Amino acid sequence: MFFLSPSSPPPPSSSCNSQGHTVRFLPRWRHSSCSAILIGAIVGVSLSLVVFPLIDNQCLQRTVDEHFAGGRSLQSDSDTTNLRYQMQNSLQDDYEPRVNLNGPPKRKDGKEGAKVPFRPRFYSTELGIREKLFVAVISDEGSVLGQSMNETLAHLVDRLVVFERRLAANRKPKTRDSQSFVSIHSRKMFPLEVLRYVGDHFLKDYDFFFVISDSTYVRGRKLAEFVRRISIGENVYVGRRSAEKRSYCAYENGILFSSSVLRAVHSNIAKCLTAKDAVDGFHSETNQIGKCVRSSIDVNCAEEIKGAEFAAYEFGERFDFDSELGFVERQPEFDSAITFRSIFSNEHHYKMHLYFSMVELKETHEAISFLQNDITEINKYLEPDLKVSSWPLGVQPPFKTKDRFSVIRWDYMTETSIYPDDDSHVRRNLTTSEKQDLSDVVEVSVSLIRKNEKNLTFKRLVNAYRRFDPTRGLEYILDLIFQEGSFVGTVVTRRTEVVRPLGKVELIPVAYVTENTRLVMVLPVSVVDQDETKLFLQDFTMVCLEQQDNSILVLVFLYDHMDDRSGEGGGDIHASLKGEIESLNGKYHSEGAKLSWINMKTVDGVQSEFGMLDLVSKKFPSNTLFIVCQPGMEIHQEYLNRARMNTIAGSQVFFPIPFSQYHEDVAFRNEVRPTTIEIHRRHGQFSSHSFDHYSFYNSDYLAGRILVSEIPVVRSDRDLRDSRHKAKSGYDVYTMFLNMKSLHVMRAVEPSLRIKFQMKICEPMLGSDAYRQCLDRWSEGLASRSQLASLIFDYNNSLSENAKDVDSVGKS
Repeated sequence: MFFLSPSSPPPPSSSCNSQGHTVRFLPRWRHSSCSAILIGAIVGVSLSLVVFPLIDNQCLQRTVDEHFAGGRSLQSDSDTTNLRYQMQNSLQDDYEPRVNLNGPPKRKDGKEGAKVPFRPRFYSTELGIREKLFVAVISDEGSVLGQSMNETLAHLVDRLVVFERRLAANRKPKTRDSQSFVSIHSRKMFPLEVLRYVGDHFLKDYDFFFVISDSTYVRGRKLAEFVRRISIGENVYVGRRSAEKRSYCAYENGILFSSSVLRAVHSNIAKCLTAKDAVDGFHSETNQIGKCVRSSIDVNCAEEIKGAEFAAYEFGERFDFDSELGFVERQPEFDSAITFRSIFSNEHHYKMHLYFSMVELKETHEAISFLQNDITEINKYLEPDLKVSSWPLGVQPPFKTKDRFSVIRWDYMTETSIYPDDDSHVRRNLTTSEKQDLSDVVEVSVSLIRKNEKNLTFKRLVNAYRRFDPTRGLEYILDLIFQEGSFVGTVVTRRTEVVRPLGKVELIPVAYVTENTRLVMVLPVSVVDQDETKLFLQDFTMVCLEQQDNSILVLVFLYDHMDDRSGEGGGDIHASLKGEIESLNGKYHSEGAKLSWINMKTVDGVQSEFGMLDLVSKKFPSNTLFIVCQPGMEIHQEYLNRARMNTIAGSQVFFPIPFSQYHEDVAFRNEVRPTTIEIHRRHGQFSSHSFDHYSFYNSDYLAGRILVSEIPVVRSDRDLRDSRHKAKSGYDVYTMFLNMKSLHVMRAVEPSLRIKFQMKICEPMLGSDAYRQCLDRWSEGLASRSQLASLIFDYNNSLSENAKDVDSVGKS
């Protein structure tokens, strides 16, 4: 090897060394290692291309031979070719998607394949998300202890159901009060019947199940805390061991099952119920449950799990709650217990609940004080921009406005009124709950001030301001007057700030609803609504017919007693609209268009709301969803879908607050009149006095209609002549639904419901309340206050100018 200096390279052919020998320099290839790698790669790829087809054919032939072995034969050469092609494709990519164009595969018997997989309604069902704790309370028919258990424990657990033993012969379980109480027929094995019912209906929805007698009080928060420590992967059979048999849990103290243990018991429950000793019925509830558990799964009763003990306390037979409760509450085993057995009085249940509620409330206040002290101490060591400066400590800081439109307004109030409540009212009286809330706030403020200044005597409330901050809660600012000392006339003023923080947010369960429900739109049409109805039909065509929305339109044509609807004596006044309906039915017949109408007489020129709905409701089944519309409204798909989602059969009806347009001559005096309604404070307002648009299910209307016995049901126009219809014409559907205790009336602002301004005549015959409401709606819906004031000023200016012109003409 030669080491050549970079400055004096050797000659290309020869040179002499120090001994005079001639040395030949051969040209050196600098990339000899790369050439070896390149040559090896070329040889390897060539060999693989030559050898792989031979191996592939041998493997494919072996696979085909194995596939048709055992008596199976090839049908044709084409089948073999297809099979080879499919296998070659499968070898190329195991995850290549395959499209099945031949329908579901056939079974061996020639029938269709398996059913289409069921897709659950909720993500939680599909993902297997379950609630934590289900409580089953076992009670006897006619016992009031089950009701007390429901009132003291149901709000602290995920679900509670009281099972009542029914001795009647009817074996079908009966439910009441939204399935909070279930009555089951049983004489001997009632606890096992309860376990079977729970397994049939609730096994897939909860992780743990707690079975308890109604004569036992349960500390709900302590039970929930105990369950939260347990893993759902364990077989849990926890309680207090029975004195009869240590492997069984005592039923009277409560038994906690995991879903895995209850699943095993449920699969074996039929054998437990039909066993010979079970039929004899000599076993106690503890032995019935324990024996069934032991025969279903190899697990014994445990009194503790994960280091937490399931503690229970038993009262004596002669225990006096009034005199002895203060003595036993100092015992450690009483404070640590989760369940308390041998409580046979409804009153004692509530006393126990009151005592532990006070204990837990005191613990909560102590925990809040401890956290506030920690925040104050940590705040000393934080940077200025990280320090907690909001009050009170631990509560969200006030909402910070980003612009003038997001400012939260303070409402001025006194002990009886609030000024203003909204933009349309100057003053309104406080409701009973608002008065009580203000009284509580004043009482707390006075007690806090007198705690620091004991020489002050409260006199009265001067000013009060209130606002609702969605980030923290309800806030008050109070100005209070106190008398200082015993001297008359010496008064001082103190200002306090009070916050009612938001509590825990709870999700309200509602029934499942969908936007695919068929909707029946009901539109009353009078002779003066012809033009608006034609525009309504155009909107219905674009939104519903062309988009194939699942909706039906029913027009109720109103006739006065002098009008002719048959075409005789001058023709039908609604003939043009009926012809347009027939045209739309023919044009959109392939899209499933359904437009129809009915004729109806008015009561002395006034439409009968109940009469219209009586005539329409009898033409549709009870599960029909109705939405009552009015001429002049714009149809938007968002509003139709919202009506579907906010209307729940047997639970809720929907009365939206529409956006009503102002009078065009006033609102658009100096502007171009728009073709559509735009939501703007200068163009209109959300009319809280409007109850003309609503949606409901036919079953709810029929149930409520029975309660309105003062107004007879209308089956034809002749029934409208009844004098009771005229006398009670002011009684409306909204009032009927409000009087139904089983229904919730949802009243909310609906931005997709927009109404054009219409001249309405308020009839005094409607009744005092309806007539006043009509006048309020008319006065507030004409224009805004600023627009009306501007109109008056312009009118006064024009009068002044006319007077000047008259004077100038007279002088001339």
